[in-house]
Amino acid sequence: MATLSSLHDLAATATPGPTVSIFLDTDPRDPANTAQTPAWLTAARNGLRDVTDQLEAGDDRDARLRWRDLRVEIESELEAIAPAERGRALVRIVALDGSLDHRDVLQVRLRGTTVALADRPIVAPLAEALDHSRPIGVVLVSGERVRLVHWAHGVIDEAGEEAFDLDDEHWRPYRGPSRGTRDAGGATHAEHLEARVEEHRDRFLAAAARATAERLEERRWERVVIAGEGPIVARFRHVLPDAVAERVVAELPINAVDAPEGEIAARLEPAVEELHRRDAIAAADRLNGADRAAVGPAAVLAALAQRQVEHLLIDPYHRPADGPLPDVARDLIDGSGVPLPERAIEEAVAADARVTTLDLTASAALEAADGMLAALRW
Repeated sequence: MATLSSLHDLAATATPGPTVSIFLDTDPRDPANTAQTPAWLTAARNGLRDVTDQLEAGDDRDARLRWRDLRVEIESELEAIAPAERGRALVRIVALDGSLDHRDVLQVRLRGTTVALADRPIVAPLAEALDHSRPIGVVLVSGERVRLVHWAHGVIDEAGEEAFDLDDEHWRPYRGPSRGTRDAGGATHAEHLEARVEEHRDRFLAAAARATAERLEERRWERVVIAGEGPIVARFRHVLPDAVAERVVAELPINAVDAPEGEIAARLEPAVEELHRRDAIAAADRLNGADRAAVGPAAVLAALAQRQVEHLLIDPYHRPADGPLPDVARDLIDGSGVPLPERAIEEAVAADARVTTLDLTASAALEAADGMLAALRW
């Protein structure tokens, strides 16, 4: 699975040379991808043909000859890959001199398909996918159980799942649905029994909140989502210690405490995307006019060239207006053969800066900055 470490390695490739980067949106939830010839495969063939046309029109004979064999190999691999092995996106990046052959299967969707020839790996689509699916801790709550799962890049980490039960009141590995509830329906003296159940539930939620706070500290989860029925979530969050409650970035009104991992991931995805959008817009608003910030392509590229950037906020698909650039910024992009936003993302990732992507139509601050903002280290 793709990681920030593998993204960094791709961005920091030391020996530039003709490289083909392939990003395919294979998401099976898209009806166009369920046809006999899926849309992603058609897009891949068209992109590979375009690369061939570029190389045939060029003067690098060695690259042209190597690509002829490599294109056949890639097409055959794509045609043979089973649906279960495609995930929601496929990544293949290969240098024509044989120095790089990178493969990834992603469980998050790409914004579209990219097949590109450049003098280094294209990384913007992968950076965007990883940014939009940054890890998040999920606390699934019911009146009888609290379950912890860790979601990252579209996948639930099953190995670390734990549950805290009403009956046991201690953590244990999650092994499936709870054994039942303590619902008082149908019993005699129902109101009295329900009051006792609620009292017991309050004690359980208080104990579970304390135990959860300890676990979150141990796991160092910085972003937490609480999911459950509204009243239970409110009661649970109320008894969380303040230091942990401050990390809660969203509450989801879904009862998924015993749902399978795949269902949890699918139900989380829209909420995580909305969190990303909200946080990215807020970051753009903070950066616009901040003291240690670069605003606009010229200032951002100059800061990237000097390794000043701590956090790059960018629309990778927006093409900035032509304009003069300082010498240090021109040195960064001259001869790269890639769009300016792509080059900015490469440089930011290689320098271990955080990259946040956002459509500039969602942010007046980013639109005013012509698609590029940056927080500076110094």
